[in-house]
This record gives sequence, structure tokens and C-alpha cells, in this order.
Amino acid sequence: SGAIHDTSEVTVASGSTLYLTDVGEIEGGTLSLENGSILSLEIGATTASRIALSGSASLAGNINLSLALTGVPADNMSFTLIDGGELLIGFPGGARFVYDGLVLDEGTTFNITTAGFSKDFTISYAAGGGSDVVVKAVPEPATATMLLAMSGMALGLRRFRRRA
Repeated sequence: SGAIHDTSEVTVASGSTLYLTDVGEIEGGTLSLENGSILSLEIGATTASRIALSGSASLAGNINLSLALTGVPADNMSFTLIDGGELLIGFPGGARFVYDGLVLDEGTTFNITTAGFSKDFTISYAAGGGSDVVVKAVPEPATATMLLAMSGMALGLRRFRRRA
């Protein structure tokens, strides 16, 4: 909880966890997440735990991503989990986050369910010109279907009015 402001390098070794709660924040120089390490963050309705770096984040191998919801974000809301000052290292070479056993490639959709809250998200390693890791809340299929149906109805009414 709270914030940590430091300019040093943070390394999370295999089997170790970097855990931010209560939508905490770390501001640092660089971050290295080693194969088998765990990054544990929280996402609320409007904010998320965030790591802001003046340097780069480095991913090695498969890093376990543990995400917990403290609220349900609105559809299409984006959360920057890692805000890098330089290009993300390791992703082009195959390093990935893994959530609940699912390897998260660019654009992968995954579900977070915590204590009655549930939401689908996509992940991007290319945000911020390739320096940020961002998750985005995905609209529920029913919402997307309803929007599509409403658009179709509006077009149909417009067409009907032209004939009359």
C-alpha cells in the first residue's frame, strides 16, 4: 500500500514476489522480473497498482502475473501496469507474463475473478511505443451485441424514413 519512490534497480528473483496492494505505486529506475518471479497487482474500478520507471523493465522467461479486482472497471478502460521510460526488454525474445496458467501473448484475452468481481481483459506489451505493459477491460459480449443491435435498428429506422 502507498508509494515507493526510488531511482535504483529492482530485481525480482525466481520464486520471489513483487506485491502492490491498495492500488499502490512504485517509482523506480529499472525493474527486472526473472523467470518464475511473481508480479502481484490490484485493479480497481478506476485505478490500478502501477510501476513507473525512469529506465526500462526487463522480462526474462515466464513471469507469473497475479491480478486481483477490487472493483469492476468500465468497458474499454485501460490500466498501465508498467510505465517504462525506455523500451521493454525481453518481450521480443519470448518473455511473457502468465496468468492462471495462460501465457499472455500480445492481445490475449483473459478473465480476472476476485471476490464476486469478474472482468475480461486484454494485454499489450506494445503500449507507450513498446515501453509499457497495459491491460484493457473488454466489453461483455452482451454489451457488444446490444450496441450492434441498436446500431442496426438506427440504420433501419433511417432507411425506413427515407422511403416514407
